[in-house]
Amino acid sequence: MRSLRSLALGVAVTMLAACHRGPQAQSVARATRSAEQAKARRRAAANDTAGLVEAPRIGKGTLALKLKFAPETRPVAGAPVAIDLALIPTNSANTGTLTIVDDPAFSVAAAERSRALPALDGRVAYRTRVIVIPTAPGVQTLDLDLTLSDALGSTQGRYALPLIVGAAAAGAPASTAGR
Repeated sequence: MRSLRSLALGVAVTMLAACHRGPQAQSVARATRSAEQAKARRRAAANDTAGLVEAPRIGKGTLALKLKFAPETRPVAGAPVAIDLALIPTNSANTGTLTIVDDPAFSVAAAERSRALPALDGRVAYRTRVIVIPTAPGVQTLDLDLTLSDALGSTQGRYALPLIVGAAAAGAPASTAGR
């Protein structure tokens, strides 16, 4: 009789433990899947932006976006340089604008000065590029203004792209671009 009670008590405790383990195990599995998906998105964004450097934000903007960049060639004074950009928003945005801030250290074609951005997905890096002509050698900073709009309104931020500009080769013609 005593062993029968012990057996019944053991079965009851096992069933009770199994009942409490089910939902918790499911929520743990769900949380693990969510964490793995978030890691996969971060890895995908990191792979999309391999070789790019994060641009520092200027001021206290509220824009929830990382900007990474890399010049395609070494910048030289008087020669056009294309700069690859990767915009990585933390939230989706319906529209946006990218504007190169007017600076005497860079000559920028009127068509390159400002551009509209498409809707940005918060999980994907948006790639684009700008073409500028550095006017003087040395460490120059190209500033970009970004504005993103969503259902809650618009936010702005300014980013600095530090570039080391080399001197033009002797005898090389200086190129010009419309301002």
